[in-house]
Amino acid sequence: MSDHENLGTVEAPRDPVLVERRQQSIVITILYLGTTVSAIIALAIIGAVIVLTFKGSTVPEILSNWGGIIIGFYFGTLSGFIKDVISEGH
Repeated sequence: MSDHENLGTVEAPRDPVLVERRQQSIVITILYLGTTVSAIIALAIIGAVIVLTFKGSTVPEILSNWGGIIIGFYFGTLSGFIKDVISEGH
């Protein structure tokens, strides 16, 4: 095979440490993407509730319920994280 036929391919690392780091990097990237998408959806729902409230429009009950669920989830997750960090320090 000539050199120009092999230009688009990248050989996978053979070192087990590099392979593990690559796998961890992929998992972290997927987690970041999932978290980002979830956050954007949450902000859109909460933003819609806020905008409708300030415009004086009636907020659909389903949006109001989802807004409460999202806020509760984020505060619950945050308080659990803070508790874990504090308990690890002692």
